[in-house]
Amino acid sequence: DIRPLGAGPVVGPPSIDVATIRRVLERYNSPAVSEAQAFYDLGAERGIDPAYCLAFFVMESGAGTRGVARTTYS
Repeated sequence: DIRPLGAGPVVGPPSIDVATIRRVLERYNSPAVSEAQAFYDLGAERGIDPAYCLAFFVMESGAGTRGVARTTYS
């Protein structure tokens, strides 16, 4: 459940770890499960909390399982 994130700073240190990202992606049967480390690394490298990257991915495409994301993988 990503709703507890609420309003807050997108910029910041990671508030979740790679294992948590992987578990969330697995719950959605996401084709991006193998990219959990990339979600973490890319967010952290850019100073963006990976929880927000994950939340956006879940909300926009059901973690890659809905809409055009099924064919574009984005």
